[in-house]
Order: sequence, then C-alpha cells, then structure tokens
Amino acid sequence: MTQLRRGLLRKRALLASAVIVISSLAGCGGSTHSSLAGGGDTTTSIRTTATPIQHVIIVIGENRSFDNLFATYQPRDPTQHVLNLLSEGIVTASGGPGPNFAAGAQHEASDTSVYQISPTQTGSYTNLPQPSTTVGARIFAPAKIPSYLSFIFGPSITSDPGLLDSDQKLLSDGGIFPLIPLIPDPRFPSKLPNGPFPITQYLQYSDTGGDPAHRFYQMWQQIDCSAATMTSANPSGCMHDLYPWMATTVGWGAIIENTPPPSPFTEQTTWQGSVSMGFYNMAAGDVPYFALLANQYTLADNYHQFILGGTGPNSIAIGTADPLVYSDANGDPSTPPVDQMENPNPYPGTNNWYQQDGFALSDPGNTSNAAYTNCSDATQPGVTAIISYLNLLPYKPFNSGDCAPGAYYLLNNQNPAYLRDGTLRADQSYSVGPSSTRTIGDELSAAGISWRYYGEGFSPKDSDPLYSHYCDICNPFQYSKSIMTSELRNNIQGLTDFYRDVQNGTLPAVSFIKPDDLLDGHP
Repeated sequence: MTQLRRGLLRKRALLASAVIVISSLAGCGGSTHSSLAGGGDTTTSIRTTATPIQHVIIVIGENRSFDNLFATYQPRDPTQHVLNLLSEGIVTASGGPGPNFAAGAQHEASDTSVYQISPTQTGSYTNLPQPSTTVGARIFAPAKIPSYLSFIFGPSITSDPGLLDSDQKLLSDGGIFPLIPLIPDPRFPSKLPNGPFPITQYLQYSDTGGDPAHRFYQMWQQIDCSAATMTSANPSGCMHDLYPWMATTVGWGAIIENTPPPSPFTEQTTWQGSVSMGFYNMAAGDVPYFALLANQYTLADNYHQFILGGTGPNSIAIGTADPLVYSDANGDPSTPPVDQMENPNPYPGTNNWYQQDGFALSDPGNTSNAAYTNCSDATQPGVTAIISYLNLLPYKPFNSGDCAPGAYYLLNNQNPAYLRDGTLRADQSYSVGPSSTRTIGDELSAAGISWRYYGEGFSPKDSDPLYSHYCDICNPFQYSKSIMTSELRNNIQGLTDFYRDVQNGTLPAVSFIKPDDLLDGHP
C-alpha cells in the first residue's frame, strides 16, 4: 500500500478536509465504524457539513492484532499512554523479554471429548514450537517465487498498481525458496523462549511471516475465556494463553469432514508452530509508516473485531454491522448442507482435532472454507460452551433473542453470491446470498451521501494480466441484492479509480479502500 499511503499524503490538499481511518481485519480481523454527521459530494458540489469533515476514507488491512504492529510503540508526548507489550513490561524496547515476560507465557491443554473454549491446561511450554511460514508463503505470496524458478511454478507477479515503481521489487523480496517443503522455518531457532518474539530478529521486514489461524471456534480457544479467571482487572476472564496450542492441534481449517488427523501427528503437522506469537518492533524501526501515522494523527489502542474469525465475516460486518446467514436464491434463511456446518468437537481419540471445520475437499468445486452454526440450537456442536460462558459474564453482551431461530450464521469465509458484473454465480453451493441484509451503502445513498468501495483488482486496469488478486470475500457490498442488482453496483470500483477521483476532485464523501491480497498486510 506504499503508493496508496504516499498518494493520500501527496494529494491531501485536494481533499478539503478528510478523516483517514486505517482498519486491520484481525486474526484477525477488526472493523471500524464512523459516525457521520454529514458528508460532502464532490461529484456535484461541496455541501455544508456539521463538522469540517467532508471526506471519510476507510483503508482496510488484514489480520493484524494491535500488538503485532504496535507492541513497542511509545507516544512522543510523555503525558500520553498506550497499552501494549512494552508498557505492560512483557517486552523491552529492544524486543527482548521484559520484567513481566511471564505474563505472555503460553500453555498446553487437553480437549478430548467435547469442544471447550477453556480446556484443562496440562502445563506451560518450555520453548515455543518452531514457527512455520511456508503455507502462508505458498497461498498468499506467489509473487515471492524467485524468477529463476518460474519454469516450474509459473511466472512471478512483476507489478502491482498499489506500489510505486521504486517499490515493485518488494513483490519478489523474501522468496520462499528453499523453504518450499512444508517444514518449520529454519530461520527461526528451534527453541524460542515461551512468550512474544520480535519477527525481524529472524526474518527480513518484507518476508512473508506466516498465516496464523484466524477462524471462529479456534479463536475462542486461543483467547481462553473462563468465569473462573474473572477479576475486577480482567472482567472477561480471557487469558490469551493458548495460541500455539490451538494452532498445533487443529490447524486453520483444511480438514475433510469427519476425517482423522494425519499419522504421525506432531506440533508441526498443521504448519503453523508459534507464528502467532511474533511482533514487529516499532521501537527499533519496524513498520515505520504506522509509527508515522500514530505520531501525526490519532491512535486507538482499543482493539476490536466484529466476530472472532477471519477476513470474510469481518469484512461483511464493515458494510452490514451484522453477520450473514445461509440463504436460498431469494435471500430467505435456509439450512446449509451438512458438510458446511461447523463441528468443533474433537475427533475420537484426538486432542482437539475438529471433526468438521472448513474445506469439503470431496467437492472439487469448493474454493471456500465456509462453516455455519445455528446458535439458537444448544445441541449444535460448540454452541453450549460459548453461550454458557457469555451468560456468566458480569455484564450482559448476549441474550437468547440474539440468535434467530433456525438461522445458520456464517462464521468463516464464503464467496459472495454475485460475480463482479452483478450476475449470480452459476454454482451457488458455496456462496452466501443474495443477501437482503441492509448495508451502510444503502443507508448512505438513502441519506444522499455519496460513497464508493475501491477494491484493488476489481477493474481490469488494476489487475496483472497473469493473476487476479482482487478479494471477493472482502467486499461486503458484493453479497447484497440491493447493491448488486441496481445502479449502486457502479459504486464498486478499482484502486486506480480512487487515484483518479482524488486527482480530479471527484472523491465521494465516504470511501472504502481494500488493497489486493498482495498488499493488504496479510501475513
């Protein structure tokens, strides 16, 4: 996003007054909600607004927690404070262990009968499992295949419209060769201390850093919430101490329905290790652009995401503030196929290997990793563990009416029902929609406030001719019947259209910007 970021600063004078919000979908996934008192429509004339703000720009990143990027950030103003690994004494400004390093220790656990969000712990790690980065490198960074291997793997990506010409070389930095086999990353030591570690002590800043699990039932276990550990200082009782254990026992979703785990099974079988414990050391110069933004503007250290899970449902929520449900061709709720229903109960004889979570690999047409749960039915696997915990909280975030009877809620990624041109997918077996859930786009249009969603790669002029890295599941409006079957579909454009609108003074009042999956910050 270098060109995008610099372009925003370069063209700032053209924007009258703008608010730029950078949101990271965590693993995460997070979402940002902006309260709009008014908006400017520069396609016609500048309106009188209730505040000086005439443009709101939401830039949506991927799967980063606050501490992953800002673990060692220190405010320039000594009267200001931030809650991060450094301020809590867990790490030092050099990235090493701090006086409270033990507070970040990770534990192992046992879950062998029925899904638990806080399973019985069996001890602490002596050393963290060696991180593995090769799955993420294969899936999300084909550009990083060295050019001299293109005769085997196909051509590398050589350019991306979201980068300046001088930065195009970053696409091939940190190539995965010779790490092509799915093995622990030997650049990391085999024995890491049990706690957070600085990534760039072992990898280059531009290297692919691995892909931690970021799915619904997995993340509930990662954060390890229990009424038994609730205190006035920690009213949720969430201990955040099972990240590597979850990652090494169940993986991130590529499991055929009701299939036993591979044999032999080790802590490296799921190709993650402890990659989720890494952070960038901002105090030592890592992620300098985020430091610049934090120093120049406003940084919020209250980290939120709409739903525990990944890209798809959190992206949808940016547009809907509501999860989607499995529906028929008319947008009415219906029951999904059995192979798309979540079952996080452990496979018999295993420790936490989910019975059903993700790809139905028996169907060659399935490119999603969808999973649904009917949380109004306590007999559905996984539901009782979560609702029982929520009912014990001293505050009340949940009531039984929050789960519509018979509705199967989308927990993980699923394709939108509509293609980019507004037509329905020929095969609706693995898609969501057409959705009748109202979106912020509908609300803005009804209020006469202009808006656009700029998805990099959406238009042909954004795309490399050899690859398409536009993210369909990232676009909340592509699921919506009211958007995709009306003239509002024209509000979905590409990244180069954003540059054009900034340059020409035709930027709408509200802009959603999503880089492609090479530049959105996904690990």
